[in-house]
Amino acid sequence: MKGCVASLIFAALPLLLSAQNNFSNAPVSVHPDAIIQVHQAKGQADLVKVSVLDGAYPADLLQSQIQTLGTNVGSPARGMQIGRMDLSKGAPLLQGVFAVDGLLDPATGQLHLTPIIRAFMGAPAPYTVHQMLVDVDDQALKPGAIEQYNTKAIQVHRSVTGPSIEYQITLLSQNPADVEIPLTSRAPSGGTRGKAPGTDWLTIAIFGIAALAAGGLVYCLLIWSPNARKDRRLSNRVNK
Repeated sequence: MKGCVASLIFAALPLLLSAQNNFSNAPVSVHPDAIIQVHQAKGQADLVKVSVLDGAYPADLLQSQIQTLGTNVGSPARGMQIGRMDLSKGAPLLQGVFAVDGLLDPATGQLHLTPIIRAFMGAPAPYTVHQMLVDVDDQALKPGAIEQYNTKAIQVHRSVTGPSIEYQITLLSQNPADVEIPLTSRAPSGGTRGKAPGTDWLTIAIFGIAALAAGGLVYCLLIWSPNARKDRRLSNRVNK
């Protein structure tokens, strides 16, 4: 009986490995070139802080990118302030703070990532942004907000860190026209950039293992049942 159980476990391993390889497709944690924090006070504008980790990043380039972000969202950046913050270790940090409208929709709990991402695409080397992190208050987003989105141009993955939600973003293209992030996890109808619904390998694996276990268990019970053992002993005696 123990041999049957062991055989079932080994037979199930390929299914489990296949499910793991197909189900775990989230990108690894990024090392961001820029961090964008979005906070919305109730009934007020979206407050945004941009931190660029390259201490030599030009202030005028960041100013232009913030202005582009405002243009993308249809709300000019207001109260913009840009300066360098000296850290205890490493190079100084370039930061920009400003206010805009329309990034967070309080009615739907959706975050408009596209105008943010496009604003930081296409910067000349060595200041090209390849990876970025967008941080937003947890309570600002509602169920259904975009969780993961992968195309040939971009990878977006959402994770929860304490009271915040972080979007880890990897730019595989520097052409803003290549990026259009949906507002919800459901891809737009007729769209070709959204991640196509993949096979639910985990569910298949679970059902496959259950079916295998059930069939194997029946087989083991038949083999090791008292009647089966009697039949085998009788057959052995007849064949002697």
